Amino acid sequence: MKRFFLSLLPLLSIVLLSGCRWVIMPATGLTNSLHPKLTQITSACETSALATQWTTDTTFRLLQSQNWNAKLGCATEIWQQDVVTSASSQISTTSTVTESVNTCQAQPSILLEILKHKIGEVIQQQLSPNKAMLLIVAKTTAPDLATLLIGDSQRSTSEIFYQGWLFDVAQNKAQPLFRTKSVWQYAWTVDSQHIIIDSHCYGVDLGTGLYVIDTPRLTLATIQSDQQDNCEGSIPYLASPNSHYLLTQDQHGTAIHIDGRKAAQLCENNENARSYTWSTDSRFVYVACAAENAKGDRLLRYDPQSAESIDLVDPDKMPLTATAIAVSPNQKSILFIWRRSEFYAGESNGVWLLSLK
Repeated sequence: MKRFFLSLLPLLSIVLLSGCRWVIMPATGLTNSLHPKLTQITSACETSALATQWTTDTTFRLLQSQNWNAKLGCATEIWQQDVVTSASSQISTTSTVTESVNTCQAQPSILLEILKHKIGEVIQQQLSPNKAMLLIVAKTTAPDLATLLIGDSQRSTSEIFYQGWLFDVAQNKAQPLFRTKSVWQYAWTVDSQHIIIDSHCYGVDLGTGLYVIDTPRLTLATIQSDQQDNCEGSIPYLASPNSHYLLTQDQHGTAIHIDGRKAAQLCENNENARSYTWSTDSRFVYVACAAENAKGDRLLRYDPQSAESIDLVDPDKMPLTATAIAVSPNQKSILFIWRRSEFYAGESNGVWLLSLK
């Protein structure tokens, strides 16, 4: 992996005190002025966000809560939206709206159509982004043995299988897609062509690994075979917006093609990926790499096409710890939550904005 270094920030030592104080301490002494490339958006007491997301180059939102209904394949989310404003050298944000997103409202009518096929007890479903196909997972003791096998069927002595079905919404037709004895999480890629099958960490009959089904070709790709995801301290996989690549935390952070080819390590051997995100055009990966004895994270930009990596933040000069990172569509700003783990949402030191200009 080729590496270059881009120096953005002078030597700083940041002090985050208890309570809700906003303090930046340069090497020369205490000051209340913010560094021009780093801005604290919210204080620790104001932040309980689970994730960050840019909606435009000047507008971002913070995920405050999420309730997932696996059986209906939908979620209820609460987002707080903010606008970034700039006057001279000062940057500020104005909270504009708290938005509630409920994707469950249109699902029950689809579920009634599925039940007409008498395919068993439906336990999970996922509607594709283009709303043309629906993944259905149902319990059965007589699975279709001609379908794709997910995981190790010998791990459980139970006679119960989970049969995956692909339901064509327009034609009202269902075909068997896969079978498994394990419980998984399922998600469609943005292009509505692939189904990502990921493991749980808590529960019974859990599978291990990460798999991808190419629905037009009816093929299965193994991304990981033995890793348990979604555990304490882990970060979930992330598909690129063009659905060509996946990011996983495995092996110090990995970028891998959606069909399992051309895996590339993102962080060094002595580092782990604390957080990562894609640029909206899928050209670059932005990664926060954490080493055990480092002062902070090494923030880098990786190009999957050329395998070149550029350091954006030197942890010796800018000792930040970045989770839930998100890059603006124009790639001029990075938003992140200053905390050590994605798992502990409450241990936050606020939301921060890093200028890459």
